[in-house]
Amino acid sequence: MIFSAENAISSYLKLAPYSEWWTRSQPIRNTAEIQAHIKILPVKHPHLYQKLAQKAIELHLLGLSYAKIGKILGIDPKTVKKATKQNHLPML
Repeated sequence: MIFSAENAISSYLKLAPYSEWWTRSQPIRNTAEIQAHIKILPVKHPHLYQKLAQKAIELHLLGLSYAKIGKILGIDPKTVKKATKQNHLPML
């Protein structure tokens, strides 16, 4: 019989009980056993009309039309109207 590392390993594995030659470094865990504490923080981004509301209100109080304010701010006049109405301003 020719001695080789493969023969030595295979003969050892045949003779030794399974529990002696095979071990796991850590026990198997399923996801239910793994503890994790995760905080999910709500991310609230204001809508576009809410971001531009203050500037739209200032321009509206100066007497500019919704179309003109929209052109200045680069937004739709409908968005300008929504921004000014949201803050309960009197319509001019």
